[in-house]
Amino acid sequence: MLMVLVTAVTATESVNSALDRQYYDQLAREAAESGIAFAQYCLESNGYTPSWTSSYPLRPDKDCTGVNNNGASEWIVNQGNIQTTFSVPAPTNQNVTQLVVATGTVQRLRPSTGQPWRTYTYSSSAQIGVNLDLNTVAFGYVGGSGAYFATIAADGTLRAVGYNGQGQLGNGTTTNTLTPTTYLLNGTDKPASVYTNFLSGGLNTFVVTDKGTVYGAGDNAHGQLGDGTTTNRSQAVQFNLPAAAIGKSVAVGGYDTFILTTNNNIYTTGMCANGLLGYNYTISGCTDQPLYKRVSLPTPTSDPNTQPTTNITTDNHTVYVRMQGGKVYGWGGNFAGQLANNSTADVSNPIQIGTFGNVGQPQATQVFTDGSSVWIVDSAGNVWGAGKNQYGQLGGKNISIYNPQAGNCLDNKSADGVTLQLA
Repeated sequence: MLMVLVTAVTATESVNSALDRQYYDQLAREAAESGIAFAQYCLESNGYTPSWTSSYPLRPDKDCTGVNNNGASEWIVNQGNIQTTFSVPAPTNQNVTQLVVATGTVQRLRPSTGQPWRTYTYSSSAQIGVNLDLNTVAFGYVGGSGAYFATIAADGTLRAVGYNGQGQLGNGTTTNTLTPTTYLLNGTDKPASVYTNFLSGGLNTFVVTDKGTVYGAGDNAHGQLGDGTTTNRSQAVQFNLPAAAIGKSVAVGGYDTFILTTNNNIYTTGMCANGLLGYNYTISGCTDQPLYKRVSLPTPTSDPNTQPTTNITTDNHTVYVRMQGGKVYGWGGNFAGQLANNSTADVSNPIQIGTFGNVGQPQATQVFTDGSSVWIVDSAGNVWGAGKNQYGQLGGKNISIYNPQAGNCLDNKSADGVTLQLA
């Protein structure tokens, strides 16, 4: 009986000790997470540039410099015989983010003396910086010349590297560079997203800022930077939008630019050839536009098919946009039948492509073009294509491909495109 009792008491003490340890470890973890939250606040407040050092770490009673008192207690919790705090040394710069490591500490005090007699610690880490997505990185390519890359770094600065023949890196020069250089804005706006063209028209680079302002740098021979001139710019200039219009995204065609605003309109500037500007004008003898024109899409209403998505795709000749309700509109060059309207005539007035998004019909979920062909994925899982087909890129069963002996090919001009045969 005595042995059973001793075993039971020992087991109970062991369980209590484990529970105590778990409790104090949790307190230390919460203290470390408080340090991470404080570090995030300090980085966000200073453009993601650390304002403290490892010699002067962040603590509960310090400001973001780690030096000055902020009027708070040095303890997060200071009750009874428990005190908790944190310490955050300088983060590690990982170019796109800052790696922050915080250590939370818990001290248990002796009731008799008030001195610590047991300490628990927990380290927590986090990568803090600008969220990366497809709108914060951009790859540009100019056919026969070179490629370049731009990204918004953790400190909120847009940097670019590579080919810069038209000044598209926005660093004030037209010199190619192997070292990332800063895309120069006006000093007050912060870049929120960056856009260019990788297919063949990476002649310029655009930025939408945190205020919804749009800036562009690079080739401007046709007025595609939207600043009212046709002067190339190696430092970004503001795209002139209508008063109160807020930029949402940019589709870059190289010679033309399309700005989607938050009020569901698309504004364009640049080369008028092939009907690319899309505002329903006479193409023959047209004039390039260095100031914005509204693309003649349906007037925005509550109908989702009058509201463009950011899925605007273009490359030199033709432009397509997918609407919120699943319809697809296209305009511009149609020499290969890529507008799928059973014609090869260019159009400057957007036309609906196929029956996507109509009542009872599948909706388009993705649209892509290479400038002479178009591919559309619908909500039923089909992929459709129309346009140039000399290499069989439309993927239909009955296709004609390039005949080197005859020196010609048969492009696809079906009114509805052809369904691609997926593997």
